[in-house]
Amino acid sequence: MPQVDSYAERNGKIAGVMLGRNGRVATQIGPLVADDENIATALVQRALAATETPIFIDVPDTKNALIAQLAAQGFASQRPLTRMLLGRNSAYDDGLRTFAVVGPEFG
Repeated sequence: MPQVDSYAERNGKIAGVMLGRNGRVATQIGPLVADDENIATALVQRALAATETPIFIDVPDTKNALIAQLAAQGFASQRPLTRMLLGRNSAYDDGLRTFAVVGPEFG
């Protein structure tokens, strides 16, 4: 598998983390959690540079800049995902810092 697991530091502290894994038909990038759009973009660019296989990345609809950047590089939306919760009122992740989810098969 290409090396897509990565992290970013700012002022000596971790400011972003991105994981990846082999999928059946493509490398799956996610989760990606970062302090801001610039760090998220840099981590994604690092993964794209290291990967020659097809890539899937599930980006929340609210991350317009990252979606635009990926679209400019040839990515296209393939499927809508609806996150559902049972027994709680709030999501498990930090919506401001989550730039890609791990994948729907992980819940």
